[in-house]
Amino acid sequence: MSPRVRVLVALALATLVGCGADLDPASRITTLRVMAVRADKPYAKPGDTVKLDALWYDGLDPTRTQRSRQWAWTTCVNPSSTDVLGCFAKIAQDAQQTGKAPQLALGSDLDTYSFTVPADALSSLPAPSRVYAEVGVVLVVCPGTLQLPDPSVGFQLGTFPVQCIDASGRSLGLDEFVAGLKRVFVRASTTNQNPKIDSITWDGAAWAASDVKSVAACDTTGNRYDRCSASLTHQVALNVTPDSFESGTDEFGNAYTEQLITQYYATEGIFEHDVKLASDPSTGWVARKKASGGTVLMWLVARDDRGGVTWDERKIEVQ
Repeated sequence: MSPRVRVLVALALATLVGCGADLDPASRITTLRVMAVRADKPYAKPGDTVKLDALWYDGLDPTRTQRSRQWAWTTCVNPSSTDVLGCFAKIAQDAQQTGKAPQLALGSDLDTYSFTVPADALSSLPAPSRVYAEVGVVLVVCPGTLQLPDPSVGFQLGTFPVQCIDASGRSLGLDEFVAGLKRVFVRASTTNQNPKIDSITWDGAAWAASDVKSVAACDTTGNRYDRCSASLTHQVALNVTPDSFESGTDEFGNAYTEQLITQYYATEGIFEHDVKLASDPSTGWVARKKASGGTVLMWLVARDDRGGVTWDERKIEVQ
């Protein structure tokens, strides 16, 4: 299997061994989280404009009216390592070589962003390395104000160049705000479409976006799905279209067959498994008593192993 396939399978298997621990699962969204970033062109050509949007939720401000969030987006071209620090390092190197200050898009709740793939994103690499051509898109979301480096100093190699300052003036740790990287692969002719949703189902029947389900809660404060009566559990599934599973031979002569997973998130409740292979996407979910009398938001996300992603949202009322 390719490294990306192994990552997807590992995510799926991790949920199988993680259900027993009575810890809050990663699928429960109670703080500020970005669950996914979607590019309209996961594989883009030099000169293409790529549009991105983010799936996010602030569990500490569900109405989005109680606290400010400042967003920053920026890009790096062909970084040597595919993580946030690697992207910032490439931006710093490019700035030193060109003498131009790094450009960031800043805004309040700026959950969309566009960039143009440089015309030389492929040609600047030796031919054998063009299989690795990409644009890294860094996203930082701060529940407060982002403090940027002095323009005269710019980004420094080996450092995280922005700080997140909360309303009290405290500089937040990296675990208190969001910083992530979305990879957009650069190709001359090979393409990739985002997965397409065929249907979302609830207990085997179609679940329309306008259909708010009403459920009874399991009498638990824990996170063990198997501690709840089967009469209280429900099966949910995000089903992708058959053509979402793309296959073929890329421009470098490499054959590929996509692997897809589905991921499930909610503001409350317990999933039986929060990651499933898209070929078998159904998973169980049950409300906990903490959600009684409230509304649960649920997000259903499909990802392929070439950077494609899509999602939808549903609502559940808990009695």
